[in-house]
Amino acid sequence: MSLTRALAEALHAVTYDDLDAFTIRAVKVCLADGLACMVAGRGEDDGAEALIRHATSMAPGNCSVIGEGGGYLPGAAALANGALAHVLDFEDTFEEGKIHPNASVIPTVLALAQHFGSDGRSMIAALAVGCEVACRLSLALRGDPARRGWYHPPMLSGIGAAAAGAHLAGLSPIGIIDAIGLAACQFKLDDELKRSPASSLRAMRDGLAARAAVEGVLMAKAVVRAVEEPLEGPSGLAMQLTGLPLDHGAMLDGFGSSFHAASVGIKRWPSCRGTHGAIAAAQELLRSGVEADDIASIDAVVAPPNDMLFEPRAQRLRPQTAIDAKFSVPFVFAAAMTHGSVGLGNFDEAARNDQQVLDLAGKVKLTRVDDTMSGEGIYSATLFGGRRVDVPVATLPVWRAGSIDPDDFQAKLTACLERARKPLTSHALREAVDGLEMTGAETFAPLI
Repeated sequence: MSLTRALAEALHAVTYDDLDAFTIRAVKVCLADGLACMVAGRGEDDGAEALIRHATSMAPGNCSVIGEGGGYLPGAAALANGALAHVLDFEDTFEEGKIHPNASVIPTVLALAQHFGSDGRSMIAALAVGCEVACRLSLALRGDPARRGWYHPPMLSGIGAAAAGAHLAGLSPIGIIDAIGLAACQFKLDDELKRSPASSLRAMRDGLAARAAVEGVLMAKAVVRAVEEPLEGPSGLAMQLTGLPLDHGAMLDGFGSSFHAASVGIKRWPSCRGTHGAIAAAQELLRSGVEADDIASIDAVVAPPNDMLFEPRAQRLRPQTAIDAKFSVPFVFAAAMTHGSVGLGNFDEAARNDQQVLDLAGKVKLTRVDDTMSGEGIYSATLFGGRRVDVPVATLPVWRAGSIDPDDFQAKLTACLERARKPLTSHALREAVDGLEMTGAETFAPLI
């Protein structure tokens, strides 16, 4: 049996009753986190609003766009909401596979659940299997897709989204394969976006993946046939990304009986995960009594691929957009040193032009890339007067969806929802998510 067929068979067999309480809780945490990030994403200047204007110009349907209400086609709603899912770079991560597993999955499930009128239990099961497929794909890849010119995180999340949507639609194993294949052929993303500071793709990429997933599911439901082995055929996704077959064990072992949802990480700060070590280093310097004005220079040693967050240097020192700033270690470090931490407001236009932050960012440079490093990096501050302070940053503990401290999660939800276009409390959002089994997709329409 082919890998994709085996995956489709296993996925098709999963029901809500197969999920343990730990997994269900984690799915709900990821859903609340994802919705809060999407709500907070309205008004960003990195392409999402333009994409929303495009999506909401399409013919009417029965799905909701955050901040706009209902009346949109499922593909359009997924496109718009998916753009919002990543525009803040604050959504969940799967640290072990270096992806955002739910950025495409949640907008896809939300759109299709509204379109089909799905119940809450079906939504939770779909979210669980979609996240699972994305996480397992990230672990099953052999090699780095960037070496072949691919930017793969949203591609993997998009495959997970297609799997989630196919499960929600009740497709057969053959239909699941078709949905995955039809989604994959609609969405690819190359690594060139890292070298294109004016591009909107880095911010709203998951909207394209979610739309491809929704359209793939709807076409598969209409019995449009794709290819037999979209994941591991001779020209399938794995061979395109790395030139090597997937690790079958990582992809299939225990599928349906164990889930990665509880291991998904909830982000502390709204910037690229690779910058979080710099924030931790800045906070440690502040705790030691070092102030921003004391610093003559900062020398950083990091492991790949975080060296990309220092180059091209001119772009990283004066980022032109919010998402560009979130991918800059010099800027993020300087913002953290100046303000004590990094929050959603630290990437607005005025904050990006704060001369104190920009001056300090100019003092931060990458001195060495160490591919043997196990931690987040080493940040060495040379102070005026000549004293040197070395700050090695160990790997930061992950806020796991299955065990995150309620106070930490509440604080993040509150920060996001304060930016909502219409009043929305964290209590109302959590209440809707926690009671999802008794309702369905319609419970979110009045909230978003």
